[in-house]
Amino acid sequence: MVQYNRCFCSIFYLSLLLHIHGISAQIAPAPLKERMAKAPHVIEATVQDAYAAMDSHQGHIYTVYVLKVHQVLKGALNTTTVELLSPGGTIFPRREVVIPSLHPSVGQSGLWLLEPSAVALVDERPTEHPRFRAIYANAGLVYYDLTANRAFDIFSAYGSIDGQLYTLLKEWGYPVRHSWITKALRASKAEWRDPLAVSITSFSPNAVQAGKGIILTINGSGFGASRGSGRVEFSNANNGGATIDIEPLSTEYISWSDTQIKVKVPTDAGTGKFRVTNSSGSSATSSSSLTVEYNIINVTYNNRRYRTNLVDSDGSGGYVLKYHTELYNNTQARDAFRRALDTWRCDGTGVYFEDNGTTNIDQAAGDGVNVVRFDNGNELPPGVLGQSYSYFIGCNGGTTWVLDETDLVFNDGTNWNYDAADNSTANNQYDFETVALHELGHSHQLGHVINTNDVMHYALPNGTERRTLSTNDLNAGNDVINFSQGSCGKNNMQIYNCQALAFNHLQLTLLSHHNPPLLQWHLTTTQPISHFILQASRDGYSFTDCTKLPIPSDHTSVYSLPLYRKWQVSGPWYRIKAYTQNGASISSNLVHFLSKATGEPISVVATAQSLVLFCSDYDALEGVLIHPNGTIIRKIRIPSSTPGHLSVIHIRGLSSGWHRLVLHNSSGYPVFDKALFVP
Repeated sequence: MVQYNRCFCSIFYLSLLLHIHGISAQIAPAPLKERMAKAPHVIEATVQDAYAAMDSHQGHIYTVYVLKVHQVLKGALNTTTVELLSPGGTIFPRREVVIPSLHPSVGQSGLWLLEPSAVALVDERPTEHPRFRAIYANAGLVYYDLTANRAFDIFSAYGSIDGQLYTLLKEWGYPVRHSWITKALRASKAEWRDPLAVSITSFSPNAVQAGKGIILTINGSGFGASRGSGRVEFSNANNGGATIDIEPLSTEYISWSDTQIKVKVPTDAGTGKFRVTNSSGSSATSSSSLTVEYNIINVTYNNRRYRTNLVDSDGSGGYVLKYHTELYNNTQARDAFRRALDTWRCDGTGVYFEDNGTTNIDQAAGDGVNVVRFDNGNELPPGVLGQSYSYFIGCNGGTTWVLDETDLVFNDGTNWNYDAADNSTANNQYDFETVALHELGHSHQLGHVINTNDVMHYALPNGTERRTLSTNDLNAGNDVINFSQGSCGKNNMQIYNCQALAFNHLQLTLLSHHNPPLLQWHLTTTQPISHFILQASRDGYSFTDCTKLPIPSDHTSVYSLPLYRKWQVSGPWYRIKAYTQNGASISSNLVHFLSKATGEPISVVATAQSLVLFCSDYDALEGVLIHPNGTIIRKIRIPSSTPGHLSVIHIRGLSSGWHRLVLHNSSGYPVFDKALFVP
């Protein structure tokens, strides 16, 4: 029997940065006071039960959480029990996952920000209780940690529940009563166990990838001779680490003893501290953070997690995306989406996502059509900018899963910036190209991360652009491409041929022997060019504009520009961005130039044949060159030498693209860890 599993990877919260004339004040995104003002109902409640039910209209699965109401702070209620509908859940043989969405644990207490739900369910457990959905997805709950007496959500911490939080609520005019929370805190204190019974002394490796089956080894004491009801919990990538509640399945624990635990790092784990709890309930949190470089989406089936495959879904080579007519007719939105698409398939991983044609289908559903569309009314929850739906087919007894279809939905009520120019997004806008790049990342089978430099970071502030794939984003996407293979009756996905685009080639070269150094690039295009922009970066993935270059009257295919000192302070990475007259754009490869203004002790220039290192120190260096798929291509050792000496490492046969070079000195201290682009 063919089994279906859907992953709804919804994205980006509306994050607010308040800019007041005369004061530059950065406020926590979507402040609690503002969210509570928008919520028709605000209650204190505890989750008593949870079950799954199906939407009678579109056939989506929801998890229904039964909440026991302790007090009502806003809105009228005539009952002490309400139900919260959150998208995603399991009804065998189907499963749906929505990211981000609010999925609390049974027993979780907190402050709930709700609005009535219009979803009609095919109920196996009919109820007369009123039903709601959380506003701002999983920002609709202020979590209560009764043991520690603290309140927090995905954006902020609010101190003690009965002290600092209640003081705020009273200042804002909410009728808070202390009777319930006083009893709850007293009961939790009576059940409290000494957390010092568990101790974490070390863990390795320090950097991992989630959802790949990477094994984390945790050393310490007090874990217990066997796991029993013990658990390891990781920071939640879907809420920025506000909670430490991502737990491996029982099948992901490799071994457990009183002094050491080996466990696979599960999908949705994010950078941050993790917690170990033993069978007696005692726990300890790691003193340092685990770095999670990227997060791969998994399908959970029969208490096991499986990676998913990108395939040739319909014989076209991959996945053909069709624009709903409303979005297609918005040429600025369509062009911005296409720029994001080109970043993944041409500047990134070669994923076969082709945009071709339009459709009148105006809903997200597993109907065989990959739709790109705006939402209707309040279809997307308040605070959500976009949503990426992924529909999976399972085979081989549920051990193999392929992406069969994907839909992308964007909020039509958002103040979008569609401009192709970098740094064009105003403080009261959100950048459509950035959000599209993020949503396509979910369709690419990438989950959220906790890293503001990465496209897949879980939240986006207004006035912010993330249009370039970081090294981690590229490594994650290439990981999926390299893992994927044809299965479940589908052939292998092809690599997208970017020759079909307006730009065929844009190659940048640095002639460093000139004074000043000379940038030279060669362009082949099928459309008229409007202008070029020189961009500079300190880290290789976050760029600023240096200057705009008009096209000279004597058109040519080779262009050059002196790299003047005034632009060198913004380096040492440089690229050229070219724009056609219709607003499409493409970026060149990166070049690296070290000037005295950068002050860097180590610089590296990559060519197709070698790495050239300039060291201002005399210490010996060791390290590795890493392929985008994460494998080590070559170990590197550079003996100590006179400062200013050039070292050449020959790497013939190295494929073009992004690679990572990691170096440390003789004391083991890391001195260089950057992305290099090999032309």
